Formats: sequence, C-alpha cells, structure tokens
Amino acid sequence: MSGNRGMRGPLDFLQQVQHTIRIPESSSVELPRGFALLVDHPDFQRLRQVRQLGPIQLVYPGAVHTRFEHSLGVFWASVAYLKGLLHCPAFRDRVEEEDLAALLGAALLHDVGHYPSAHSLEALHSGAFEAPLHEDLSVDLIQGKLTTAVNQEPLGVVIEEALGVDRGRVASLVAKGFTDGLSTTDRLLASIINSAIDADKLDYLRRDSIHMGVPYGRMPDLDRLSASLTVNPSGDRIALTEKGRVSGEIFLFCRHLMFSEAYWHHTVRSASAMFEAALEDYIRREKPSPEALLHLLINHSDDQLMATVARSGGEDSLSTRLVSGLSPRSRRLYKRVLTLDRSRLQRQHLEAYDVIYGMGRKELRRLADRMRGRLAALSGMEVAEGCLLIDTPPRDKDRMDSVEVVYEQGGWQEALPLEEVSQVARGIATDFVKVVKKIRVFVEPSLREALDGKLVEVQRALLEEILVGGQVGGRSTEGGESDASGSSTGG
Repeated sequence: MSGNRGMRGPLDFLQQVQHTIRIPESSSVELPRGFALLVDHPDFQRLRQVRQLGPIQLVYPGAVHTRFEHSLGVFWASVAYLKGLLHCPAFRDRVEEEDLAALLGAALLHDVGHYPSAHSLEALHSGAFEAPLHEDLSVDLIQGKLTTAVNQEPLGVVIEEALGVDRGRVASLVAKGFTDGLSTTDRLLASIINSAIDADKLDYLRRDSIHMGVPYGRMPDLDRLSASLTVNPSGDRIALTEKGRVSGEIFLFCRHLMFSEAYWHHTVRSASAMFEAALEDYIRREKPSPEALLHLLINHSDDQLMATVARSGGEDSLSTRLVSGLSPRSRRLYKRVLTLDRSRLQRQHLEAYDVIYGMGRKELRRLADRMRGRLAALSGMEVAEGCLLIDTPPRDKDRMDSVEVVYEQGGWQEALPLEEVSQVARGIATDFVKVVKKIRVFVEPSLREALDGKLVEVQRALLEEILVGGQVGGRSTEGGESDASGSSTGG
C-alpha cells in the first residue's frame, strides 16, 4: 500500500518490537521480529569482534567500539531519516512498506562483510595482491553465497523469510558504485545509506566522536537534519530543502574535522601505517591463497589477526617488530620526520607532494630505500627495512561528495549543489584536499631520537631524494602498480 493511501503507514511494521538494544549515546534501537532475527544470525553477530576503528584504540583508548554497534546505529539513524522523508510527498508517494523494509535491511547489514583492519588491507592493493573488498563480502553474505554460520540457514534465506523482501534487492542497495541498473526508487533508497549526508556517515561521525572522546562529530542535529530531507528533482537521491542548507554545512564540517583531527591525526596514521606495513610483509612472505586469506579475515578478531601476523615470522621479522610496537604492553609508535601537504607555499614541498602522490607501490618502496640510506648517513646507525614508512592519504577522497539543495516557490523548483550556494561548503572542500590530506614519513622511535637536532638536515635530504626520483619518473608507468587508495610503504 502506498504511503499516502489507506489507514496504515509504511513504517507501521516497526511497531511490532521484539528486542530493544541500548547503544551509546542514550539510544534505544527497537527491532521488530524480522530484524531481530537478522541481528541474531551468526554472520551479524560476528561483527562484535570487529573493531570499528582498528588500531586507533592505541591512540584513543575509548575507541574499542565495534561494527556491530555501528550497524545498529545506522539502522536507528535510517529509521529517523525515513520518518523525516515521509513528510515529503515526492518520497511518500513513491514508496511502499516493502521498499522501506528492504532499505532498513540494507542499513542494518551494510557492513556485515567487514573484517579486522579492512581499510588497511584494502589499501595494499597492487598488481600482485588484492584483499577482498568488504563491500563485496557484504553483498555475498546478504545473497547467501558466503556464510560463517554452521548448521543454520544462510543470511539470504533469513532475509527473505523474515523481512519478505528479495535478498538480491537488499544486496543491490548495499553495493556501492553499481546504481546504474537500479530503478529510480532504489537509487533513492540507496542514497539514504550512501551519499554525502547519509545515515552511515551520520552514525559513524557521532559514534566515533563519543568513543574517541572528541567533540568534532557530535554536532549534526539528527532531528533538524531529518526534518530538512527531501528528494531531488530527478527523484533518485535524497537532498536538502532550502532550510536545511545550514544542516548540510554542519554535516560536512563535522566530517572535515573528524578526518583532520581524528581519523588522519598523525599518531593515528602512524599506528595505521605500522599495521599496514606488517600486513604487507605477512602477505609477501606467506603468500596465502585468496581462500585462505578470506578464512583468516572473517574468522578472526582484530587482536587474533594481529597475533597471527606477529607469529608468522621469526622474532626478527619485519611484521613481528612492527606488531610488537603496536602492543599495549610495549607501545612504540613511529614518529614523524617529514610532513607534506598542498597548503605549503614552498615550491619544493608542493612538488614533492605531487611526486609521491603519483607513485606506484614499487616506486614508493625504492624511494623508501633511498631515504633509509640518507638517514643512516645522518644518524650514524643502521636503518633496517621497515624502520621508515611513507604514509600517503587515500586517493579516492580527492573530492568530497556533494548534496543538492532544492529551492521551491509555487510550481517552480530548482536544485543546486551545496558548494554552489555555500561558501562554507566550498571552503571545506578546498581545505580538505589542500590541508587535511597529508603525506608523512614516519621512522622507528630510536631512529627519531638519533636524528634529534638534525631535523632541518633530515627534511632537506628527504626532499632531495623525492625530487631526484621524481625527475626520473615520479608518475607511475608500471602496469598494475598505481593505487586507487592510500597506503603506507616501508623500505
């Protein structure tokens, strides 16, 4: 039944609450029976062992929350988005109960394929090795092609029996980057969990802020934002009303601050870079088959994965040394010796940034080797492999997603990108690329101590190595070596 016909509303099925789960901060997630069955399924329960932010808890000790908690939060936020959108005729007249059940199933299960340190492993893509994308695993789990359950129905069967919706439709709403084959209604529904102001981002900004103990992501006002949601003129994406412009600015600013001051904070990036390098060493040394690697990832917690990587080599292996520095009992995070961004006025810094940003993994490894040689000469000590790491930001975030603002007067309607009507949004987008996305060179703590008092010489030497290498061919010409995502490379 359409949302504006009959006595029942399209969200009435949510009234049949079977379980209520409390999650921070003061949120009660009410689950009807069908969704409670999904939460109880082993594939979803597995998310209890997957930390939301990986090794960040070494920097922010409260950040030990999980993908399980976040997934419940996205479900809760999506319900709030739907309640706001159902006041909009362009949305209400388009959807039925089955549509909303499919969307909420996708919201709950959007991260069901996540595994420990997924983003770190995915950053290691190269011609020789590719980690499974957690989005692809989510689709496979939802469709029932993959399962961790023993003697139970696959998740896809439970979706169809418990929610009465097609598992393929739920999977298509979760799959990112594949909206061309979707109907207009499904593209609209998918944008609720995958767009510039989606329920996924809203939850992780707020939730990560709570657990990290920082204020930056808590500012979006869910009530005001959901009341400002509308549908774009094409009918295929959520948008903001004119009154929602400020809510959109606040949302983008919060995301900017969380990346600048939390997710990409230099100490956080140091811990992430160390684990990425340890994982890369493990993969290079053990050469696990795709099947063996998949089994390892979806059946281990963060701590179990880290322990497996550490045990795989001898005491002197690179992965063991790096993981040892990430242990809570012997925490020794790498230190910065060079930071590059696009806001510097010095021509050398700008050129060096562009050279590194364009390098493939093999070129980065050769550069790290040359840098190690220079630092060995300056410090008077041996600089072993892995004692220097080059950390580059993700390259899929060169621009921030946009959201449309819909202006209406009488029968006239016009939609404009937020950055065209907001200097705040334009400034955030520019600052994100120029300032937030930093390239850093980290070194082992004892090496940083040996270089104390020589940082000017160190930075001059490292810039020389970057630019000399860049003249030979800073842009990658090696097939299969160019990365689409950020990574950390050690030499």
